Amino acid sequence: MERALALHAKLGEPFGVQIGEAFKQKFENKKPDTESLKAIFQPMCTSFGAYTSLTYEYKVTPKTLSIVIAKCPLYEGFKAAGLNHETTRKMCKAMSEVELSQAKNLYPKIEGSAQFKDSPEWSCVEK
Repeated sequence: MERALALHAKLGEPFGVQIGEAFKQKFENKKPDTESLKAIFQPMCTSFGAYTSLTYEYKVTPKTLSIVIAKCPLYEGFKAAGLNHETTRKMCKAMSEVELSQAKNLYPKIEGSAQFKDSPEWSCVEK
């Protein structure tokens, strides 16, 4: 399991670099605003969900951008492969931690978190 988690976590590296580079180019030394963050994530989410079963919505406040993910192709794929909910949580957590770490390396001013859904029927929330 440890090897599988480590290998899967590496998938977060290119996503994190893409996010960090986009933040760096857009904001440089300026303070990011949530509407601009949403504008960066929209094409990424659209391209990821264009050919998959990604279902999500944005919740924007002055200080936080939340992406509420109701249906995810990774979750659905792990489920179809026979992985249980807890194992999938570990896989997603490992990948999102690497993704955030890579993004913060390139743009340290950003904070983020990912909350994995409590049950298969609920949604994940990335902030």
